[in-house]
Amino acid sequence: MKKIAIILLSFNFVFLQEFDEKLFICGEKKNRKENCEENKQFLVNYWVKNDFNSVIELAYNLILCECTNVDDEEDIYLRYGQAYYNVGKVDSSTWAFKKGLKKIPDSVKLLDWAAQSSGREIKMGNLNKLDEHLYFLETLYEIDTENTSPLERMSDAYKRAEMFEEQIVVIDQWLKVDPTNKKAISNKKSAFEKLGKDASEVDEERWNREPENLEYGILYLKSLMNSENYDLASEVAEEVLIYNDSNKRLLKLVSDIFIKNLNDKDAAKYLEKLKDQGDIDSEYLIKLSNVYLNLDKYNKAYSISNSAINLNKNIGKAYFQRANVLERMVDFYGADELDFCDRLIYDLASSDYNLAYKNGVLNAKVYKNNLKELITSVGDWFLVGEKFSSMSPDNLQCEKIKGCDCYSFVKNREVSRK
Repeated sequence: MKKIAIILLSFNFVFLQEFDEKLFICGEKKNRKENCEENKQFLVNYWVKNDFNSVIELAYNLILCECTNVDDEEDIYLRYGQAYYNVGKVDSSTWAFKKGLKKIPDSVKLLDWAAQSSGREIKMGNLNKLDEHLYFLETLYEIDTENTSPLERMSDAYKRAEMFEEQIVVIDQWLKVDPTNKKAISNKKSAFEKLGKDASEVDEERWNREPENLEYGILYLKSLMNSENYDLASEVAEEVLIYNDSNKRLLKLVSDIFIKNLNDKDAAKYLEKLKDQGDIDSEYLIKLSNVYLNLDKYNKAYSISNSAINLNKNIGKAYFQRANVLERMVDFYGADELDFCDRLIYDLASSDYNLAYKNGVLNAKVYKNNLKELITSVGDWFLVGEKFSSMSPDNLQCEKIKGCDCYSFVKNREVSRK
């Protein structure tokens, strides 16, 4: 009986304490309405002045004194929680928003701020708040399933907690609502990598569902390129081209894939298709020239390098490419002991390397210097006869010297007598 009496006394003390506080702060019930309206105005004034400690005190009093009504209770609870948030008391901020949600459980503003506040606690290292944080976000998403912001924030929370399987589930829902969202795709790939999975599977899934979708096809091919899976990329490229065989972006990507996979024949096929559209830039002309060079098609390689030079863009690289073609021609057609026409070609290559250097390709100077002993000399010109003050590799004299017209397509490029 004595123990029960003590408990009852304790209960009465707490009850009286709360009652006294309410009476002390709020005054008699009959006078409260006027006091409530006055304090609400003070709350707004303190808020405007960024006096958040006073806002906290007044909001507490307004709630204690039952001053809120359906028109203003959301605003009062919002200011209460936000004031705590602004003074750095994030745990109290979350508590205040939760207190408001007990009154208005479907308040989007309170849920959003409760999620923000609990999310801040998680960022500060309190992972115990994760379930609560996710509850606020899930409730927000249930209210508006077209709004992907809660899903994005849930993904970030799972990532911070290193719960990557759960993160992928959320991202899949996110992608159902917004299938092309770049952040969602990037986050899913990152989660796959954290789990030791191949990130290209993310793009593969989407492309398999819609193989006619050009964007999905390109993203999948890029993903395969990034993982250096050139064999599979080559196979997929052929399938993507079935639906989009003339798209410029795709043709560039496909040609790059075949170049990486050392398939110069198919690379040339798609680069030519790109060129036939009449909208190929110097970078891809240089690539086409190099592909033909690898195929020992020197006439085409040389002609296309000229086309790249004529565009007058990336001109240094274009001159470097033409010089490289000329050098490789001598490797292919040259005699065991260099003849005069082989040396003429080296003269032209040296000139092109010089132009490449002057247009910003700095390592071209090294290549030019490597040709010093291979270009024509005064003695070479003496032996060929005085009647030639200059000569081009397409001259009949070169055809006689070489025994073939292998340099005949190098036209209108004279080398002066030395």
